[in-house]
Amino acid sequence: MATMIFERQEKKYLLTDGQKEEFLQRIRPFVTEDEHGAYTLTNLYFDNDCFGSIRRSMEKPAFKEKMRLRGYGTPGREDPVFWELKKKFKGTGYKRRIVTTPRAMEDYLQKGIPLPDSQSFRELDHVLHAQQLRPRIYLAYDRVAYYAKEDHNIRITFDENIRYRWQDLSLTAGDHDCRIYPTPGHLMELKVFYRMPLWLVEILTELKIYPVSFSKYGKIFEKEGISVCSIIS
Repeated sequence: MATMIFERQEKKYLLTDGQKEEFLQRIRPFVTEDEHGAYTLTNLYFDNDCFGSIRRSMEKPAFKEKMRLRGYGTPGREDPVFWELKKKFKGTGYKRRIVTTPRAMEDYLQKGIPLPDSQSFRELDHVLHAQQLRPRIYLAYDRVAYYAKEDHNIRITFDENIRYRWQDLSLTAGDHDCRIYPTPGHLMELKVFYRMPLWLVEILTELKIYPVSFSKYGKIFEKEGISVCSIIS
């Protein structure tokens, strides 16, 4: 089982059709499209019975964290997936991640069979039990990613077709019976480990593209939270 820990700055933006078209034209000399092209990200977000994690996050505290299980496409039971704890403090994100499989996660969550021991597992396991977390929502979206030619740690992603469901919470089940969340624009995210390059700052400034606060899970909960709590809590 592999573990990873990393830190980076993440900023989100909502672009109009025109802004997206012009932005892509302007960054073309500086970036390369991800070798995987367009792909689908699937996620299970963890929360407690009262949705305490997302409620705290929506209050915009200086420190917040969220737990999720992430896959690419529809993984099989033995395919790699990523169990992650994401923390954010004053705009800087920290992630602790374990590579595991859907089968191993099911055994851990349903039967109490622990994953291979590591510092990352112990931290994730502690947070899961201390906060009484469990999978609460399935959330998927289609992504196109770019990275800077000069520094592959600088990534630009566009997420479209955000869809979700509150039942059948398994990554291996695919995205059947999902509802679509109507994003008001094109959701772009910039991920950098150090500082944003000057060419990128200038393009964002000239096109009047500014950061926004946007959480996919948060927006869906904000839209349906009251009915969801009353139905499935």
